[in-house]
Amino acid sequence: EFFIKLKVVDEPDKSNLGKIHKNVTSLSGGLTIVISCSVVFFCNALFFGFSNLDILLLSVFMMTVGLLDDLFDLYYKPKLILQCFTTCLFLYANSIEIPFVHPFLNLPLQFIWIVGITNAVNLMDNIDGAAGGVIIISFLTLLYFSTGFVTIYLAILIGALFGFVFWNWHPAITFLGDSGTLFLGFIAATLSLLTIESFVVSPIDLILLPMIFSFPILDTTVATFIRLYKRRPIYLSDGSNITFLLKKRNWKYLDIVFFQYSISFLCCSAVLLYKIYI
Repeated sequence: EFFIKLKVVDEPDKSNLGKIHKNVTSLSGGLTIVISCSVVFFCNALFFGFSNLDILLLSVFMMTVGLLDDLFDLYYKPKLILQCFTTCLFLYANSIEIPFVHPFLNLPLQFIWIVGITNAVNLMDNIDGAAGGVIIISFLTLLYFSTGFVTIYLAILIGALFGFVFWNWHPAITFLGDSGTLFLGFIAATLSLLTIESFVVSPIDLILLPMIFSFPILDTTVATFIRLYKRRPIYLSDGSNITFLLKKRNWKYLDIVFFQYSISFLCCSAVLLYKIYI
């Protein structure tokens, strides 16, 4: 109710094909995740040092960009510029080498990965319970390969997301909002990059890493191609996402959500099986 009074809400809009909810819904879910995780991250830093706190600070900045979009419906250009700026700060603060990739392509690929995953998570958040559940599956998979502070961050994020999905299940009481999706997308992209040197031990592993985020990547790719084919702006929600394509075919809510979960689970399982047994 506090966020509803502050007008931090997502209102139904029949003219917007990207909005299928029927009630005014609070966008507090993302802020709740960010606040709870930030407190735990900071307390962890008190004991283990502040050397990796830049990821948290940059993720919170990305959340702020999303919050401004939730409040004022920002045009896509300033959002993208701020995303690129935040990504550049991360790459400047963290020296990461992608194995089996030419040094000339190293930074461009990292830049595309971070901006791409950030927006992919943002674009796929279009039905109750889906985004949170899919990201939990991806984080659980990434957790297996992580080490050090990345493991701690992922464990905290997974716990917060389980709590969020409970309230985001249909009919949702709260949404992630752009504040939540940009935060989760950015931190997912950056934490995955920080595990890449231990994850990638052969060239084929460069294909396996994107599979951990299979559904966000697939959904964004499908929507982008449809919008380009129909000559629509790729940054506007127009019902091109997989959720809406299935809804047009009269799929039920639970069927759509579990379809998304299934794709993520199967791809992540394939990654784990390959890395463990092959």
